Amino acid sequence: MGPLSGLLEVWTHEPILAEAIRALEAGEPARIALPRSAWSFWIAALVRQASRSVLIATGTAERAQALAQDLALWLGPERIHRLPEPPVLPYERAPWPPEIRAERLTALAAMAGLNGDPAPVVIASARALRLRTLPPRLFHRLRRIIRVGQDLPMEGFIRYLLEAGYEPVTTVVHPGQFARRGGILDLFPSTTLEPIRMEWEGDRIASMRAFDPGTQRTLRPVEQVRILPAREALPAYGPAVAERLAAWQPGVEAPAEAEALERERQALARGAPFPLLEFYLPYLYPDATTPLAYLPDGAWVLLADEMEIQAAWSELQEEAQELRARAEGAGFLPPDYPDPLVEPSVWEAHRRRCRFLSIAPLPEEGGFPTLPVEAPPRFGGQLQRILEDLERRLRLGEAVVVVSRQAARLAAIWADHARGTEETAQAVQALSAPPLPRRIYFLNGALSGGFVFRAADGRRFALLTDAELFGVLRPLPWRRRIRRGAPPEWIQTLREGDYV
Repeated sequence: MGPLSGLLEVWTHEPILAEAIRALEAGEPARIALPRSAWSFWIAALVRQASRSVLIATGTAERAQALAQDLALWLGPERIHRLPEPPVLPYERAPWPPEIRAERLTALAAMAGLNGDPAPVVIASARALRLRTLPPRLFHRLRRIIRVGQDLPMEGFIRYLLEAGYEPVTTVVHPGQFARRGGILDLFPSTTLEPIRMEWEGDRIASMRAFDPGTQRTLRPVEQVRILPAREALPAYGPAVAERLAAWQPGVEAPAEAEALERERQALARGAPFPLLEFYLPYLYPDATTPLAYLPDGAWVLLADEMEIQAAWSELQEEAQELRARAEGAGFLPPDYPDPLVEPSVWEAHRRRCRFLSIAPLPEEGGFPTLPVEAPPRFGGQLQRILEDLERRLRLGEAVVVVSRQAARLAAIWADHARGTEETAQAVQALSAPPLPRRIYFLNGALSGGFVFRAADGRRFALLTDAELFGVLRPLPWRRRIRRGAPPEWIQTLREGDYV
C-alpha cells in the first residue's frame, strides 16, 4: 500500500465513486468531470476496488509520468506500471534504450496478467498506445519459468534465448543480454532488476543467484525466474524482412550511411539483434498490433482527458506524415515501409471488449457544489499566509495533510509558530487511516497537486502540496519536440565531415 492509502477510505460512501464502479462493471459508457489536481486521488480510490486489469491513457508522456508517480503514493509502487514512449520519433533511425525496452515489456506483461497481480494498473500516453508492438500470441509463446533443479539442456535453452531476442555478449550489462562460460550462463531477463547467474550440472540447473553486474558479487539465491521476450522487435523474424528489402537501393548520398544500411540488412538476414532493430519493427509482423491487445476482455480503460488524447493523436499523425516525407527525401526509407502507428480504427475495435470511462478536467479555481472535491488556495511561498490558513482550518475542525519535499522544515516552522499546541501536528511516514479532525500531518513526498475534500457526513480535510504552498511543480522528464516547417537552407548544404 502507498503512504497515503488511508485517505482513500473517505470515498467509501461517495455516490460519485459508486456510480462509476457500477457503470464499469455493467459495461456502460461512463464519464466524470473533476479538477485535474484531484484526479490521482479519485482514480486511486476507483482502481483500489478493481478486480481486473486497469489501463489509464493520457494525452502526453509528461502527464503519464506525473500520474504514475502520484498513484504510487496512493496505491504503492509495486502495483503501478508505466508503458513509456521510446525517445524516438516515427521514421527516425535511432535505437531504443535498453531500459525503455525493459520497462515497456514489464508493462505489457502486467497488462497480459503475467506479473502475478490480478488487477495491475498501467499508465500510457496516447503515443505509446498508437505504436505497433509484438503480437500477444508471440509474447505468450515465448514466456518461460525456470526453476532450480529443472532438467533443461543448456544448448536448447540458448536456442530459446536467441529466438526470444536475447543478445549473446561477453559480459551482461543491460536487460536482454546473456553470456556463457562453460557450464555457467549469466542472463539479464528483460523484466528483472538484476541479472541471474545460472549453473548447470549436466542437463540440470543446479543453482541460480542474482548478482551485481558491476562488482559480480552474489546478491541472493534465486529459486525461480520468469523469462519474457527481450524486445518487441524479435530478430528471428528478420530474414523475411531482409528478403523483402533485397531489391531496394537506398538513396542516401553518404557512403557511411549506405554501409550502415547494408550492415543492418545483413544482420536481419542472419536473424541477429542490432541497436536499430526496432526501426524495422513495422516490417516484422503482418498484423498492426496495439498494446491494447494485451488487455483481457472486460479490462477497465480510463481516458484521462479524452479530448487531449484525440488532439495528441491528430498531432502525432500530422508529425508522422511530415517525418515520412523527410525520410523518403533523405533516401533511407523504403517506399513500402509500413506505418509504425496503428490506425484509430484498431483502438475503436477494443472499445467493444473493454470497459471505458472518460475523465474530463474541470477548472482548478472555485468549488463545485455537486462534487466532494474542490481546488485549495495557492500561497506562492508566503509562509505567513500558509500558517494563517492552517490555523483557520484547525478552528473549523478540519484536518490538514501536507505532502511536501519540505515537510520536515514546515513541521518545524509550525511547531515554532503554534507553541503550546504541538499535539495538533505530527510528522508521519504514512497514513493508514483517514485523518483526524483538528490535526495536521506532515508527510515527505511529492504530488502534482492538492485539493479540499468534503465528505458526505460533513467531515473536511485539505491536502496541500508544494504546488499550492510554494508554486512549485514537480520536475518532469524532458520530452523531445519536433520542429515544424522546413529546415534552414544552410543545413541542406552540410556534408559528412563538415564542422558545425
